[in-house]
Amino acid sequence: MFKSEENSLGESLKVYPIVSLKNKLKTIYKRYLSPDILRDESFNLSVNNDVEVKLSEGVPAWISKIKKLINFFLKDKEFKDFTSSIKKIVKDNSLRPKIAINMFLDMYSYNAKSIKSLESVGIQWAGISFFPNFTRDKILYESKNLKGIFLLDSVIRNNLSEIFPNKIFGLLPDITNHSLFNERPDLVLKILSKAKRRKILFLGGSIGPQKNLSAWYFAIKSLPKDEWFFLMVGEVHAASLSENELKMYMESLDKPIDNLFIYNRYIKDEKLFNELINCSDYIFAVYKNFFGSSNMISKASCFKKPILVCNNGIMNKVVEKYRIGFSVDSDSEEQIVEGLLRLREGEIPANHFEKYLLDHNIDSMELAILDFLGKSEACRATSATKKGDYEDRI
Repeated sequence: MFKSEENSLGESLKVYPIVSLKNKLKTIYKRYLSPDILRDESFNLSVNNDVEVKLSEGVPAWISKIKKLINFFLKDKEFKDFTSSIKKIVKDNSLRPKIAINMFLDMYSYNAKSIKSLESVGIQWAGISFFPNFTRDKILYESKNLKGIFLLDSVIRNNLSEIFPNKIFGLLPDITNHSLFNERPDLVLKILSKAKRRKILFLGGSIGPQKNLSAWYFAIKSLPKDEWFFLMVGEVHAASLSENELKMYMESLDKPIDNLFIYNRYIKDEKLFNELINCSDYIFAVYKNFFGSSNMISKASCFKKPILVCNNGIMNKVVEKYRIGFSVDSDSEEQIVEGLLRLREGEIPANHFEKYLLDHNIDSMELAILDFLGKSEACRATSATKKGDYEDRI
Protein backbone atom coordinates (compact mmCIF):
# COMPACT_ATOMS: atom_id res chain seq x y z
CA MET A 1 0.00 0.00 0.00
CA PHE A 2 0.97 3.62 -0.38
CA LYS A 3 0.19 5.06 3.05
CA SER A 4 2.80 7.77 2.68
CA GLU A 5 1.07 9.00 -0.46
CA GLU A 6 -2.45 8.99 0.97
CA ASN A 7 -2.62 12.68 1.82
CA SER A 8 -1.31 13.88 -1.52
CA LEU A 9 -3.60 11.43 -3.26
CA GLY A 10 -6.55 12.76 -1.34
CA GLU A 11 -5.75 16.32 -2.28
CA SER A 12 -5.41 15.47 -5.96
CA LEU A 13 -8.48 13.31 -6.25
CA LYS A 14 -11.39 15.51 -4.97
CA VAL A 15 -14.09 12.95 -4.50
CA TYR A 16 -17.72 13.59 -5.31
CA PRO A 17 -19.37 10.20 -4.84
CA ILE A 18 -22.48 9.58 -6.92
CA VAL A 19 -24.17 6.22 -7.34
CA SER A 20 -26.40 5.78 -10.36
CA LEU A 21 -29.16 3.41 -9.25
CA LYS A 22 -31.85 2.13 -11.54
CA ASN A 23 -34.48 0.04 -9.85
CA LYS A 24 -33.89 -3.04 -11.98
CA LEU A 25 -30.21 -3.06 -10.92
CA LYS A 26 -30.61 -2.63 -7.17
CA THR A 27 -30.73 -6.38 -6.63
CA ILE A 28 -27.55 -6.94 -8.63
CA TYR A 29 -25.78 -4.26 -6.62
CA LYS A 30 -26.94 -5.70 -3.30
CA ARG A 31 -25.89 -9.19 -4.32
CA TYR A 32 -22.34 -8.31 -5.31
CA LEU A 33 -21.56 -5.34 -3.08
CA SER A 34 -22.57 -5.19 0.55
CA PRO A 35 -25.89 -3.39 1.05
CA ASP A 36 -24.38 -2.15 4.32
CA ILE A 37 -22.73 0.50 2.15
CA LEU A 38 -26.14 1.84 1.22
CA ARG A 39 -27.75 1.30 4.61
CA ASP A 40 -25.04 3.01 6.59
CA GLU A 41 -26.62 5.56 8.92
CA SER A 42 -24.08 8.17 7.87
CA PHE A 43 -25.60 8.24 4.38
CA ASN A 44 -28.22 10.81 3.44
CA LEU A 45 -29.83 9.64 0.24
CA SER A 46 -31.72 12.05 -1.97
CA VAL A 47 -33.52 10.35 -4.83
CA ASN A 48 -33.92 12.15 -8.14
CA ASN A 49 -36.69 10.59 -10.27
CA ASP A 50 -35.70 7.09 -9.12
CA VAL A 51 -32.72 7.27 -11.44
CA GLU A 52 -29.91 8.83 -9.49
CA VAL A 53 -29.03 8.69 -5.81
CA LYS A 54 -26.64 11.30 -4.54
CA LEU A 55 -24.66 10.62 -1.41
CA SER A 56 -24.36 13.76 0.67
CA GLU A 57 -23.34 14.82 4.18
CA GLY A 58 -21.71 11.87 5.96
CA VAL A 59 -19.73 9.45 3.85
CA PRO A 60 -18.66 5.99 5.14
CA ALA A 61 -15.04 5.77 6.22
CA TRP A 62 -13.94 3.48 3.40
CA ILE A 63 -15.03 6.08 0.85
CA SER A 64 -14.02 9.19 2.76
CA LYS A 65 -10.43 7.96 3.04
CA ILE A 66 -10.17 8.07 -0.73
CA LYS A 67 -10.97 11.81 -0.31
CA LYS A 68 -12.46 13.65 -3.16
CA LEU A 69 -13.51 12.23 -6.55
CA ILE A 70 -14.63 8.76 -7.42
CA ASN A 71 -17.85 8.13 -9.23
CA PHE A 72 -19.43 4.73 -8.87
CA PHE A 73 -21.80 3.52 -11.54
CA LEU A 74 -24.06 0.54 -11.88
CA LYS A 75 -24.43 -0.84 -15.34
CA ASP A 76 -27.24 -0.63 -17.79
CA LYS A 77 -27.96 -2.90 -20.75
CA GLU A 78 -26.09 -0.76 -23.22
CA PHE A 79 -22.58 0.62 -22.82
CA LYS A 80 -23.80 3.94 -24.20
CA ASP A 81 -25.79 4.39 -20.96
CA PHE A 82 -22.54 4.34 -19.00
CA THR A 83 -21.19 7.01 -21.34
CA SER A 84 -24.40 9.04 -20.95
CA SER A 85 -24.10 8.89 -17.16
CA ILE A 86 -20.58 10.26 -17.30
CA LYS A 87 -21.62 13.02 -19.69
CA LYS A 88 -24.49 13.98 -17.39
CA ILE A 89 -22.19 14.28 -14.38
CA VAL A 90 -19.68 16.33 -16.35
CA LYS A 91 -22.50 18.62 -17.53
CA ASP A 92 -24.38 18.96 -14.23
CA ASN A 93 -21.47 19.36 -11.83
CA SER A 94 -18.64 21.80 -11.53
CA LEU A 95 -16.24 19.03 -10.51
CA ARG A 96 -14.92 17.02 -13.45
CA PRO A 97 -14.37 13.35 -12.55
CA LYS A 98 -10.85 12.03 -13.03
CA ILE A 99 -11.99 8.44 -12.99
CA ALA A 100 -15.32 6.62 -13.26
CA ILE A 101 -15.73 3.08 -11.96
CA ASN A 102 -18.29 0.83 -13.61
CA MET A 103 -19.49 -1.60 -10.95
CA PHE A 104 -20.63 -4.49 -13.19
CA LEU A 105 -19.07 -4.61 -16.64
CA ASP A 106 -20.26 -8.15 -17.38
CA MET A 107 -23.87 -7.15 -17.99
CA TYR A 108 -23.02 -4.55 -20.65
CA SER A 109 -23.11 -5.02 -24.38
CA TYR A 110 -20.52 -3.01 -26.26
CA ASN A 111 -18.76 -2.63 -29.59
CA ALA A 112 -16.06 -0.46 -31.16
CA LYS A 113 -18.51 2.40 -31.71
CA SER A 114 -19.71 2.54 -28.09
CA ILE A 115 -16.15 2.32 -26.77
CA LYS A 116 -15.07 5.16 -29.03
CA SER A 117 -18.02 7.24 -27.81
CA LEU A 118 -16.87 6.77 -24.22
CA GLU A 119 -13.31 7.71 -25.13
CA SER A 120 -14.57 10.96 -26.69
CA VAL A 121 -15.75 12.15 -23.26
CA GLY A 122 -12.14 12.27 -22.14
CA ILE A 123 -12.71 10.68 -18.72
CA GLN A 124 -10.47 7.90 -17.42
CA TRP A 125 -12.48 4.87 -16.38
CA ALA A 126 -12.20 1.49 -14.71
CA GLY A 127 -14.57 -1.37 -14.03
CA ILE A 128 -15.34 -4.49 -12.04
CA SER A 129 -15.65 -7.74 -13.99
CA PHE A 130 -16.97 -10.80 -12.18
CA PHE A 131 -16.92 -13.10 -15.22
CA PRO A 132 -14.11 -11.97 -17.55
CA ASN A 133 -13.99 -13.34 -21.07
CA PHE A 134 -10.91 -12.46 -23.09
CA THR A 135 -12.54 -12.83 -26.50
CA ARG A 136 -15.46 -10.64 -25.51
CA ASP A 137 -13.56 -8.13 -23.38
CA LYS A 138 -10.42 -7.59 -25.47
CA ILE A 139 -11.96 -4.47 -27.00
CA LEU A 140 -12.42 -3.06 -23.49
CA TYR A 141 -8.87 -3.80 -22.41
CA GLU A 142 -7.56 -1.98 -25.47
CA SER A 143 -9.57 1.19 -24.77
CA LYS A 144 -7.13 4.10 -24.48
CA ASN A 145 -9.10 5.67 -21.60
CA LEU A 146 -9.27 2.47 -19.57
CA LYS A 147 -7.09 2.60 -16.47
CA GLY A 148 -7.78 -0.96 -15.45
CA ILE A 149 -10.18 -3.67 -14.31
CA PHE A 150 -10.95 -5.19 -10.92
CA LEU A 151 -11.15 -9.00 -11.00
CA LEU A 152 -11.80 -11.79 -8.50
CA ASP A 153 -9.46 -14.41 -9.99
CA SER A 154 -5.74 -13.89 -9.32
CA VAL A 155 -4.67 -16.21 -12.19
CA ILE A 156 -6.69 -14.27 -14.76
CA ARG A 157 -5.46 -11.01 -13.21
CA ASN A 158 -1.81 -12.08 -13.62
CA ASN A 159 -2.35 -13.26 -17.20
CA LEU A 160 -4.04 -10.02 -18.25
CA SER A 161 -1.32 -7.97 -16.56
CA GLU A 162 1.24 -9.66 -18.78
CA ILE A 163 -0.80 -9.14 -21.95
CA PHE A 164 -1.67 -5.51 -21.17
CA PRO A 165 1.25 -4.17 -19.07
CA ASN A 166 0.03 -0.56 -19.42
CA LYS A 167 -3.28 -1.33 -17.71
CA ILE A 168 -3.88 -1.98 -14.01
CA PHE A 169 -5.64 -5.22 -13.10
CA GLY A 170 -6.61 -5.16 -9.45
CA LEU A 171 -7.79 -8.04 -7.29
CA LEU A 172 -11.06 -7.27 -5.53
CA PRO A 173 -12.23 -9.23 -2.48
CA ASP A 174 -15.65 -10.86 -2.71
CA ILE A 175 -17.79 -9.32 0.04
CA THR A 176 -21.39 -9.70 1.12
CA ASN A 177 -24.05 -8.44 3.45
CA HIS A 178 -24.50 -10.66 6.52
CA SER A 179 -27.15 -8.76 8.49
CA LEU A 180 -29.91 -10.66 10.30
CA PHE A 181 -33.25 -9.79 11.91
CA ASN A 182 -33.42 -9.25 15.67
CA GLU A 183 -35.69 -12.29 15.88
CA ARG A 184 -35.99 -15.32 13.64
CA PRO A 185 -38.75 -14.81 11.04
CA ASP A 186 -41.76 -17.13 10.87
CA LEU A 187 -40.50 -18.77 7.67
CA VAL A 188 -37.31 -19.90 9.41
CA LEU A 189 -39.26 -21.19 12.41
CA LYS A 190 -41.50 -23.16 10.04
CA ILE A 191 -38.48 -24.70 8.30
CA LEU A 192 -36.80 -25.65 11.57
CA SER A 193 -40.05 -27.23 12.77
CA LYS A 194 -40.30 -29.34 9.61
CA ALA A 195 -36.61 -30.26 9.70
CA LYS A 196 -37.00 -31.80 13.17
CA ARG A 197 -33.30 -31.47 14.02
CA ARG A 198 -32.19 -33.12 10.81
CA LYS A 199 -29.15 -31.60 9.09
CA ILE A 200 -30.31 -28.85 6.72
CA LEU A 201 -28.67 -28.55 3.30
CA PHE A 202 -29.21 -25.16 1.65
CA LEU A 203 -29.49 -24.46 -2.08
CA GLY A 204 -30.38 -20.87 -2.88
CA GLY A 205 -30.46 -18.05 -5.37
CA SER A 206 -31.81 -18.01 -8.90
CA ILE A 207 -32.69 -21.64 -9.63
CA GLY A 208 -31.75 -22.49 -13.20
CA PRO A 209 -29.60 -25.02 -15.09
CA GLN A 210 -26.40 -23.99 -13.32
CA LYS A 211 -27.78 -25.00 -9.94
CA ASN A 212 -27.47 -28.69 -10.86
CA LEU A 213 -30.93 -29.87 -9.79
CA SER A 214 -30.31 -33.38 -11.14
CA ALA A 215 -27.55 -33.86 -8.55
CA TRP A 216 -29.69 -32.13 -5.91
CA TYR A 217 -32.58 -34.56 -6.37
CA PHE A 218 -30.17 -37.51 -6.59
CA ALA A 219 -28.81 -36.50 -3.17
CA ILE A 220 -32.36 -36.30 -1.78
CA LYS A 221 -33.01 -39.88 -2.89
CA SER A 222 -29.60 -41.16 -1.76
CA LEU A 223 -29.18 -39.71 1.73
CA PRO A 224 -31.13 -40.96 4.78
CA LYS A 225 -34.43 -39.11 5.11
CA ASP A 226 -34.26 -39.24 8.89
CA GLU A 227 -30.88 -37.47 8.91
CA TRP A 228 -31.05 -34.90 6.08
CA PHE A 229 -33.43 -32.05 5.26
CA PHE A 230 -33.16 -30.18 1.95
CA LEU A 231 -33.96 -26.47 1.67
CA MET A 232 -34.33 -24.99 -1.83
CA VAL A 233 -34.77 -21.22 -1.82
CA GLY A 234 -35.20 -18.84 -4.74
CA GLU A 235 -37.17 -18.25 -7.91
CA VAL A 236 -37.25 -21.39 -10.06
CA HIS A 237 -36.84 -20.66 -13.76
CA ALA A 238 -38.59 -23.81 -14.93
CA ALA A 239 -38.32 -23.01 -18.63
CA SER A 240 -34.52 -23.02 -18.43
CA LEU A 241 -34.25 -26.45 -16.78
CA SER A 242 -33.39 -29.62 -18.66
CA GLU A 243 -36.22 -32.02 -19.41
CA ASN A 244 -35.05 -34.38 -16.67
CA GLU A 245 -34.61 -31.62 -14.09
CA LEU A 246 -38.01 -30.15 -14.88
CA LYS A 247 -39.60 -33.59 -14.50
CA MET A 248 -38.01 -34.12 -11.07
CA TYR A 249 -38.95 -30.64 -9.94
CA MET A 250 -42.59 -30.94 -11.04
CA GLU A 251 -42.89 -34.37 -9.42
CA SER A 252 -41.63 -32.95 -6.13
CA LEU A 253 -44.42 -30.36 -6.32
CA ASP A 254 -47.13 -32.87 -7.23
CA LYS A 255 -45.97 -35.37 -4.62
CA PRO A 256 -44.20 -33.39 -1.86
CA ILE A 257 -41.08 -35.02 -0.45
CA ASP A 258 -41.02 -35.16 3.36
CA ASN A 259 -37.46 -33.91 3.73
CA LEU A 260 -37.60 -31.23 1.01
CA PHE A 261 -38.81 -27.65 1.52
CA ILE A 262 -39.17 -25.52 -1.63
CA TYR A 263 -39.58 -21.77 -1.38
CA ASN A 264 -40.08 -20.77 -5.01
CA ARG A 265 -39.89 -17.00 -4.66
CA TYR A 266 -37.45 -14.26 -5.37
CA ILE A 267 -36.30 -12.98 -1.97
CA LYS A 268 -36.00 -9.20 -1.99
CA ASP A 269 -34.92 -8.87 1.62
CA GLU A 270 -31.26 -9.80 2.04
CA LYS A 271 -31.80 -10.32 5.77
CA LEU A 272 -34.35 -13.05 5.09
CA PHE A 273 -31.98 -14.74 2.64
CA ASN A 274 -29.26 -14.60 5.30
CA GLU A 275 -31.59 -16.05 7.93
CA LEU A 276 -32.32 -19.02 5.68
CA ILE A 277 -28.61 -19.68 5.26
CA ASN A 278 -27.98 -19.18 8.96
CA CYS A 279 -30.58 -21.76 9.97
CA SER A 280 -28.97 -24.34 7.68
CA ASP A 281 -26.01 -26.62 8.42
CA TYR A 282 -24.35 -26.89 5.02
CA ILE A 283 -24.43 -25.14 1.64
CA PHE A 284 -24.84 -26.89 -1.70
CA ALA A 285 -23.04 -24.91 -4.43
CA VAL A 286 -21.93 -27.60 -6.89
CA TYR A 287 -22.86 -25.50 -9.90
CA LYS A 288 -22.61 -26.77 -13.49
CA ASN A 289 -20.71 -24.87 -16.18
CA PHE A 290 -19.98 -22.11 -13.71
CA PHE A 291 -16.39 -20.96 -13.43
CA GLY A 292 -16.74 -17.52 -11.88
CA SER A 293 -17.13 -16.28 -8.34
CA SER A 294 -20.22 -16.52 -6.17
CA ASN A 295 -20.78 -14.60 -2.98
CA MET A 296 -22.23 -17.81 -1.55
CA ILE A 297 -18.70 -18.49 -0.32
CA SER A 298 -18.73 -15.22 1.60
CA LYS A 299 -22.18 -16.07 2.99
CA ALA A 300 -20.89 -19.49 4.05
CA SER A 301 -17.94 -17.91 5.84
CA CYS A 302 -20.03 -15.23 7.56
CA PHE A 303 -22.31 -17.87 9.06
CA LYS A 304 -19.64 -20.57 9.38
CA LYS A 305 -21.41 -23.05 7.13
CA PRO A 306 -19.28 -25.69 5.34
CA ILE A 307 -19.81 -25.51 1.59
CA LEU A 308 -19.62 -28.03 -1.24
CA VAL A 309 -18.57 -26.63 -4.63
CA CYS A 310 -17.55 -27.78 -8.11
CA ASN A 311 -13.91 -28.80 -8.50
CA ASN A 312 -13.03 -26.25 -11.18
CA GLY A 313 -13.23 -22.48 -11.35
CA ILE A 314 -12.71 -19.71 -8.83
CA MET A 315 -14.94 -21.21 -6.13
CA ASN A 316 -12.85 -24.36 -5.98
CA LYS A 317 -9.63 -22.35 -5.56
CA VAL A 318 -11.07 -20.26 -2.76
CA VAL A 319 -12.63 -23.17 -0.87
CA GLU A 320 -9.40 -25.15 -1.05
CA LYS A 321 -7.24 -22.18 -0.07
CA TYR A 322 -9.20 -21.43 3.09
CA ARG A 323 -10.31 -25.03 3.74
CA ILE A 324 -13.94 -24.07 4.35
CA GLY A 325 -15.49 -27.03 2.54
CA PHE A 326 -14.88 -29.54 -0.21
CA SER A 327 -15.00 -29.67 -4.01
CA VAL A 328 -16.34 -32.42 -6.25
CA ASP A 329 -17.04 -33.14 -9.91
CA SER A 330 -20.35 -31.46 -10.76
CA ASP A 331 -21.10 -34.21 -13.29
CA SER A 332 -20.68 -37.04 -10.78
CA GLU A 333 -23.81 -37.44 -8.66
CA GLU A 334 -22.16 -40.20 -6.62
CA GLN A 335 -19.15 -38.02 -5.87
CA ILE A 336 -21.46 -35.20 -4.81
CA VAL A 337 -23.23 -37.45 -2.31
CA GLU A 338 -19.84 -38.56 -0.98
CA GLY A 339 -18.86 -34.92 -0.64
CA LEU A 340 -21.98 -34.15 1.38
CA LEU A 341 -21.19 -37.03 3.71
CA ARG A 342 -17.68 -35.64 4.13
CA LEU A 343 -19.17 -32.29 5.13
CA ARG A 344 -21.12 -34.00 7.86
CA GLU A 345 -18.33 -36.26 9.05
CA GLY A 346 -15.61 -33.63 9.22
CA GLU A 347 -15.87 -30.49 11.33
CA ILE A 348 -14.32 -27.35 9.84
CA PRO A 349 -12.59 -25.17 12.46
CA ALA A 350 -14.11 -21.71 12.96
CA ASN A 351 -10.76 -20.04 12.35
CA HIS A 352 -10.82 -21.20 8.71
CA PHE A 353 -13.91 -19.09 8.10
CA GLU A 354 -12.46 -16.24 10.12
CA LYS A 355 -9.31 -16.24 7.99
CA TYR A 356 -11.45 -15.91 4.86
CA LEU A 357 -13.36 -12.98 6.38
CA LEU A 358 -10.12 -11.23 7.30
CA ASP A 359 -9.27 -11.15 3.60
CA HIS A 360 -12.77 -10.42 2.31
CA ASN A 361 -14.47 -7.46 3.94
CA ILE A 362 -15.20 -3.77 3.45
CA ASP A 363 -11.77 -2.79 4.79
CA SER A 364 -9.97 -5.06 2.33
CA MET A 365 -12.11 -3.64 -0.47
CA GLU A 366 -11.08 -0.15 0.65
CA LEU A 367 -7.43 -1.13 0.50
CA ALA A 368 -7.89 -2.65 -2.96
CA ILE A 369 -9.52 0.52 -4.29
CA LEU A 370 -6.95 2.78 -2.65
CA ASP A 371 -4.16 0.63 -4.02
CA PHE A 372 -5.71 0.82 -7.47
CA LEU A 373 -6.04 4.60 -7.29
CA GLY A 374 -2.49 4.90 -6.02
CA LYS A 375 -1.19 2.88 -8.96
CA SER A 376 -3.38 4.92 -11.28
CA GLU A 377 -1.87 8.17 -10.02
CA ALA A 378 1.61 6.66 -10.21
CA CYS A 379 1.03 5.61 -13.83
CA ARG A 380 -0.23 9.09 -14.65
CA ALA A 381 2.80 10.70 -13.04
CA THR A 382 5.20 8.27 -14.72
CA SER A 383 3.59 8.85 -18.08
CA ALA A 384 3.80 12.63 -17.65
CA THR A 385 7.45 12.41 -16.59
CA LYS A 386 8.38 10.25 -19.56
CA LYS A 387 6.62 12.62 -21.92
CA GLY A 388 8.40 15.61 -20.41
CA ASP A 389 11.80 13.93 -20.64
CA TYR A 390 11.15 13.01 -24.24
CA GLU A 391 10.12 16.56 -25.13
CA ASP A 392 13.20 17.92 -23.37
CA ARG A 393 15.43 15.64 -25.44
CA ILE A 394 13.77 16.84 -28.63
